[in-house]
Amino acid sequence: KTLNIFVFTVGFNASLLHAAAKANRSSMIDLLCRMGLSPDIRGGYDDATPLHIAAWNNCLDAAKELVRCGASIELRSGRHHNNTPAGWAVVAG
Repeated sequence: KTLNIFVFTVGFNASLLHAAAKANRSSMIDLLCRMGLSPDIRGGYDDATPLHIAAWNNCLDAAKELVRCGASIELRSGRHHNNTPAGWAVVAG
């Protein structure tokens, strides 16, 4: 396995949509979703969705765009936290 800055920053098995969410890049989220990437794609830490990542990192523009693209606000993360994006936002402060 090769570790690189993408894996270090966004997480193993994370997608470009996860990276765009963490960087609060709503225009990139829009583009990726229009290209067919699911806004509910799983990956990165705790099998999170991009909306989990946006919520954790206080990226409001990204969160709004993900919801506009159809991201579910009810999906729970993996077994470590088993929580919704709103739960991640609360814990992150």
